[in-house]
Amino acid sequence: MLRCKFCVSSIATEEDRRTLVLQATNQKDGDNQDWSQWTPSGELKIVVTNKAAFEKIDAMKRGDYYWLDLSPIEKQS
Repeated sequence: MLRCKFCVSSIATEEDRRTLVLQATNQKDGDNQDWSQWTPSGELKIVVTNKAAFEKIDAMKRGDYYWLDLSPIEKQS
């Protein structure tokens, strides 16, 4: 597993979707050393159309930090 710390940079709210943008964060606490030795760079943009997930996304605020965990899965046939 690879663990990366990201920060919410924007959340766009529409009736039928939420668009969430996260940016890699460069904090001096060393939390991102697993994948970036000096200056992390990255962006994740997610468009969510499942209204059941809107409540969780609506609770997020710009500037909040989240872990992005990348774990391999077995190939499914």
